[in-house]
Amino acid sequence: MRKEIKIIFLALAIAALFSISVSAQIRVENRTIDFDLIPDQITADTYLPIEKLVEAGLFEVDRVSNNRYIVLKNDNYYILQNNQDLVRSNLRNRNLEYTPVVINQHFLVPVEFLEEFLNFNVRVEKGLTMPDRIGRDDQLRDNLRLRVYLNDDEFRIYDKLELSIEIMNTNRDDIKLRFNSAQKYNIYIKNRFGRVLYSWASDKIFSQAVQDIEIEGRDSLSFEEEIDLNQFREGRYYVEVEITADNYDFNSIEKEFKIED
Repeated sequence: MRKEIKIIFLALAIAALFSISVSAQIRVENRTIDFDLIPDQITADTYLPIEKLVEAGLFEVDRVSNNRYIVLKNDNYYILQNNQDLVRSNLRNRNLEYTPVVINQHFLVPVEFLEEFLNFNVRVEKGLTMPDRIGRDDQLRDNLRLRVYLNDDEFRIYDKLELSIEIMNTNRDDIKLRFNSAQKYNIYIKNRFGRVLYSWASDKIFSQAVQDIEIEGRDSLSFEEEIDLNQFREGRYYVEVEITADNYDFNSIEKEFKIED
């Protein structure tokens, strides 16, 4: 596993060894993190040193040991452990696809954790040729990446939840998506028990004609929606996005958010 994962920390060490003077900046939320070497690509399995993220003021940590950290963010905690996919939290226990690792006494966390658990937006500022937004919320299927972004993760009852849905074609060749109706996606909001409380498409009528949409190479297809939150009570919810393409099997993506009175 260690030979396959993309670890920026190791890239920094190689850069220092060979005196490579190439720079790239990664923005996590509104914080810029500088690195001395441009990695080939950044995806959900890209790893960042936890100390860099703490230095940027993105969250606080309680270091239990070299192999175990407690991440503290917005009155919530997440327990990360070396080579363990289970993340224990006061919200709910969940599993990572890519586990944290410890290399040379540095604790490294995957971008997957930042995007899916902390709901951070991670962007490439410059230097990389990959798409400028990255994260665990990428589901790669035949050179297509599905991404979902929320305007925030904490809302008031009378706020609007704004969603951005993006399907990125990372290949150089054009890719065609086929839909059996005018519906391209659906949006669900679930409570913490997984019960569906809202379905975006439930009150809509879509034409049933087959539609083909072509996404050019290195281009993307985007959708945006707004949902009034005054129909929900105070509490924690999960928004799930499903793409209804007939010829591509996208995994649905789930994001967590909170409504306060």
